[in-house]
Amino acid sequence: MTEPLISVIMPAYNAEKFIAQSIESVMAQTYQNWELIIADDGSTDNTKAIIESYCHKDSRIKYYYQQNGKLAKARNLSISKSNGKYIAFIDADDIWFANKLTVQVKILSETNADLVFSDAVMFTDDPYTAKTVMHSGKGYYKGEQSLCKFLQQNRIPVLTVIMKANALKA
Repeated sequence: MTEPLISVIMPAYNAEKFIAQSIESVMAQTYQNWELIIADDGSTDNTKAIIESYCHKDSRIKYYYQQNGKLAKARNLSISKSNGKYIAFIDADDIWFANKLTVQVKILSETNADLVFSDAVMFTDDPYTAKTVMHSGKGYYKGEQSLCKFLQQNRIPVLTVIMKANALKA
């Protein structure tokens, strides 16, 4: 049985400083059945060239450009182009651990959850505050009431979320 496809959603705006590391962290996943959909939100730096170089290396990476419309519009563009059973989110300055998708797909499968999330680690330029854990808790949401609660009181770092596409697109 093949693994379900995961659509990884990445908005980008003037992201040349970190986007290569973000893309590489997706490419390094132990879970291999993914597509990375990057929506460039009108970048004026070298973001497009960096993304296109990765598109040539890996056909699972897809690039879309839009005039600057802000973060939500870029995410929505990527979601509209997605084909996966699951949707995961990563921003252009985020990095995932290599087993993130593997672990979370297992939880989705075992619990039949609609959304799974975890803690995150935040890096800074200050060596005394680097690797600060963002405590959002770990867990999952199941059912319409839980998803509504999540949307009303979200304290979850977006890069930790993976969810069923049909729950998002409903």
